[in-house]
Parts: sequence; structure tokens; C-alpha cells
Amino acid sequence: MMKRFLISLVLAAALFAACAGDDDSGNGDAEGGAPPLPEADEADGGDSGEEAEGEDDADDEDDSEDAAVELTFGGPVEPGVYTTDILGTTLDLGLAESWIAAAGGTAGAVFVDPETETETSELMLVARVNALPTDEQVTTEPEGISYDGDPNDIDAWIDAVGELIIGERSETTVGGRDAEVIDIRVDPDGVNSVPGGCGSTDDRCFFVASTGGDALFAFIVRTTEVYRMWLIEQGDEDPVMVLGIADENAPEWLDERADPFVDGLAFGEPAPHPVPPLDGPAWEAGFTATVPPGVQSFPVLDGIQLELPEEHFILQQDNCMLIQSSFETDSPFPPTAFITRTPSAGFNQVTIVESVDDFVGLYGDEPISATGETLNVLGVELERHRLDGAFVVEPPGDIVNFRCGDTPEENGNFGFTPGGFGDVYLGELDGGVLAVGFSGFAEDEEPAAQELFDFIQPTITAE
Repeated sequence: MMKRFLISLVLAAALFAACAGDDDSGNGDAEGGAPPLPEADEADGGDSGEEAEGEDDADDEDDSEDAAVELTFGGPVEPGVYTTDILGTTLDLGLAESWIAAAGGTAGAVFVDPETETETSELMLVARVNALPTDEQVTTEPEGISYDGDPNDIDAWIDAVGELIIGERSETTVGGRDAEVIDIRVDPDGVNSVPGGCGSTDDRCFFVASTGGDALFAFIVRTTEVYRMWLIEQGDEDPVMVLGIADENAPEWLDERADPFVDGLAFGEPAPHPVPPLDGPAWEAGFTATVPPGVQSFPVLDGIQLELPEEHFILQQDNCMLIQSSFETDSPFPPTAFITRTPSAGFNQVTIVESVDDFVGLYGDEPISATGETLNVLGVELERHRLDGAFVVEPPGDIVNFRCGDTPEENGNFGFTPGGFGDVYLGELDGGVLAVGFSGFAEDEEPAAQELFDFIQPTITAE
């Protein structure tokens, strides 16, 4: 089930790209726009005395210091120079063209071509890789912090997949670091794949790498796309991987957009991977993982405990926990029990949610009705509300997507979308809403979600 989440994250980024053209929350400011790209030095037409030269040097130094601005995610990025530390090693991006910084967080980011008309391609993924899949893992959903393969051994990954067509391959440099660049596509005549398909498509696909991070935990290659992969050395530290993704019918996108994007990258001194090594179970450190039965502890929601009836796959981040049912389904996501504290919501825009009325109002005219029944969870009195098909809301195409960060800007790429069938118990907190419940995306999924919720809910306690 994890692959559905991972792939849908990239799909969400592409969908955001199609809707975010008028968003003012990107990196250009209202008055001056984005910072300028560096320009070649021009001859100074003024006096050439020592004092003037010293003043020019000082001005150049100030310009250099002011050249890059902190990169933010969740909106368009105009041409300019940006910087970010999400990879551990400082990354500067000199963008000669517009992009959408669709998703970003610890160890990874997704950039979308604002002109794309595709759902899954014409993207740039930038990630601090902590491991590559081994032979057994290229078709296995990642758990915890990583796979097991050497992150620098790209040949071992190619051999593990066994169904790749390798095009041009060469040694190069990226941002002052030694690198290798490889053109790759999945052999359309192969037979192996990640079981269950590749998200919303029937393509064959394989996992590429894991990052251990929250924005781009792992990613795939699939049959209907072509790829240009850069593996960039970081000395004794884990490498950086950049993946350009083009539709198989438009491979020229890699030359026209991916290459210039990479040409504008520059790196600081190699630093450790931003995700520290695990000390204890992955889920206790906040990572998505398969969790065994029994009473378990999690850091989300300021620390909680709950009991699981059996092994379950759990996604968590900051204010959200999604416990997946083992019920087999063809829906975009499996039926789920959830616990989430949401200060903000919305997909194409951010809406502050400060009350139960705000929460219910997100659904517009769709049915979400109070029943009068209550539960007490984590010391908060919650009222039951029914979801009877509530999913897509006005304007047409929007979905209710609850942000998991503490602020609207934080971790906006990770969100929780309730299915249309189930119950959600709502109660007000200081500046937000606690939402606990279960849901599925089809009516036949609801009983499995409810059975899971009915077992877990009485066991939820604060640590």
C-alpha cells in the first residue's frame, strides 16, 4: 500500500502545478519579484582609482551575499537564485526558467514544469539518497528509514532491476561535484514490476531509492516514461540524486528543461544526511513503517500510544497518523483509521481551520452531518459526523486535504484526504481541530475501516 502513497505524492505535485499559476505564496515577492540570476561582469565605465575599486569590491560582495533567497515550497518559482538546506548539504539553485516548487521537505523535493500537460512526468526530483534497493527490494514497498543497498553503487541497482534500457552514460560534474549521468528507461518488453501496479496507472515500475525523508521518501521508474539520472558524489557522505522525468513520447524535455535545471545547481561542503541513523524502531522515530501488533508509541501529536490488533502499515508525520486496513481494494488508497490535528486544510489553497464549523464548511454542499454522539479522545470531547459520499467539493475538482504541519506553510506537501464513506469525530483545540475517525473511498471498504477504528480508538492515550 505504501507505493500508492508515494506515487500519489508526486501525482499531487503535478496536480498542484496545474492549479497554482496564480498563487502569490511562491518565492517571488510582491514588489521586486524573484532575485536576479547572476550576470557576467561588465567593464566599469567610471574612475579606476583605488578607492572606487574598493567600493566596487564591497558592492560585489554585498550582491553575492544577497543573490540567493531561501527556497520555499508550495507555489511557483520565478527565475532567480535560491538556496535550501533540506538535503543536509547546502543546495543553491540558479533557475533560468520558471518552475513550481511543488513539494519539499527533509531530504527531498519535487519541481514541476509549469507548462506540463502530463500527470506524472515533466518533473525534477532532487533527493539525498540514503540507500538503493537490493535485488529483493526493487519490487518491495519501502519501510522505515531505507532500503539496504549502497547508495553510491548505481550498477548494483541496475543489475537488481534487470529490466532497464541504458542509453547514454558519462562522467560529469554537477555544482562542482563529481557525478555520473545516465539515460534510463524501463524495458517495455519485461515482465517484472512492483506488485499491484504503479499508482493510478497500469504501467510496470520499479523502486529507485529511499531518502529517509518526509517529502519524497522513495520514488519509482515506470514503463511509459524516460529518465535522466544524475548521481552526485558527496565525499564520504550519502550522495545526491537528481531525476529528470519525461514522457516517452517527448524525450526532448530532458534536453530542454532537465539539463538547464541541473546546470544551475551548486553545492556547499558535503554534510551528513539530514535524517540521523535510527535508534530503535522506525515508527518510534516518526517514520512510516509496518508496525507489529500490541501497544506501540509514536511521536506524532506530541506523543501518543495505541494498541494494534495485528500488523498494520502506518503513515505518520507531525499532526497526522493514518493506519491502513489490510482490506484489499482498487481505490486510490486503502480504508483507513486516522488521528489528525489540523490547523489548516485545502488542496489548491490553504484554509485555516479553527473550529468544527470551519471543518464542516470545507465540504460545501456535500453531506457531512452531526449525529449528536460523542467520544472522548486524548482528553477532548469529540462529536460524531457522518461522511456519506463527501469527497470532492466546490469549486469542481477540489478535494478536502488536511495539512499535517503546525502552520499552513509547513509540510504542506503531506496531507490527509478522508474517503467519502465513514465517520469523523470532531472537537476543537486551541487554534485547530482534532479529527479522529475512519473512512474508505468505496462503500464496501467502510466496514473494514470501522472494525480497525473500533479496536484502536479506546486504546489511544497521550504519552
